[in-house]
Amino acid sequence: MFDLQERSWVQLPIRGLSPLPRFLFGWAQFSPVGGGADQLAIFGGETGSGCKLNDAWVLDLGSRHWVQLSSPAFATRQCDQLFG
Repeated sequence: MFDLQERSWVQLPIRGLSPLPRFLFGWAQFSPVGGGADQLAIFGGETGSGCKLNDAWVLDLGSRHWVQLSSPAFATRQCDQLFG
């Protein structure tokens, strides 16, 4: 999270499993219907080793708990062998 007052990045403690580190991913922040803490959804992206990801996760920003929405999937078999 970026602290606007301190102008620096702060790593938040996260509970449970979390997605692989990635870049070039899609994301959206939203408020759940019916109330509750905002959530952050991510989809896909690419790992530092060049593996393209095809998975979806949601982070509850209140509890800081990730939920995996889809099974991890990679675009190539080579990546399945590295991370599977």
